[in-house]
Amino acid sequence: MFTLAGIFRRFWPGYRAKFRQDIPAAHVRAAEAVLRCRTPEAGMVYYRCGDCGKVEPHPVSCGHRACNACGQHHSKEWEARQKARLLPVPYHMITFTVPSEFRELFRRHQKLCYTLLFRESAGALGDLAADPQHLGGELGMSGILQTWTRDLRYHPHIHYLVPGGALTSTGWVRPRHPNILVPAKPLAVRMRNRFRSALKAAEMIQSPPHGSFTPAGQLLRRCLSQPLPGASAQTLPQPASPGVAPTMERRCAGSRQRREGV
Repeated sequence: MFTLAGIFRRFWPGYRAKFRQDIPAAHVRAAEAVLRCRTPEAGMVYYRCGDCGKVEPHPVSCGHRACNACGQHHSKEWEARQKARLLPVPYHMITFTVPSEFRELFRRHQKLCYTLLFRESAGALGDLAADPQHLGGELGMSGILQTWTRDLRYHPHIHYLVPGGALTSTGWVRPRHPNILVPAKPLAVRMRNRFRSALKAAEMIQSPPHGSFTPAGQLLRRCLSQPLPGASAQTLPQPASPGVAPTMERRCAGSRQRREGV
């Protein structure tokens, strides 16, 4: 049976030797955590029975979010929190994607680009929802960043689970059309404008973190001449039910970065 740790033990040394200069430090830390997980190197915890005195050793787990042997209980806890917060309304799935031309920039500057993607996509959603032509109120949303497709291609995108309505000064307002929370085309345009401005402001991307990368300024200018991130929408028309939170949990089965807000 294949395990993630087993795959790393077999292939990580050769991969790291070949691509040492190009591997982000966070990826190195993740790989090392998975390799140490539940091994003598990570340490042991000893439990003694208060009745018979028997001692049982248990290896220490790494707890890293990238380790599939450690995250199950965190996922269940997150799912339980989401179930407790669900409203008795339909929900909508809003997805923001990154064009292929931007993926090199995102891969090289993950912390900055993921932060901008979250901030500007949530801001674009909030802007349209606040417009009186649409909802004229404040949205609640839970967002999940996914960075890989099922066939292991690098493809950053964010899924938002959004209640079907907004909170205004006079109460709860539902969208005019049950299957449309906000129109997708204006949302995509708003996202592109916000993201373009954010990237230009981030010209402060100093120098590439690893010497072999394309210079950041040149890469950024090249990206700004390409199509910008877009948005799509999917309605989950069923009222809030035990199936909605697991829908989001499945979306982040391979990713542990989430944003929650109201």
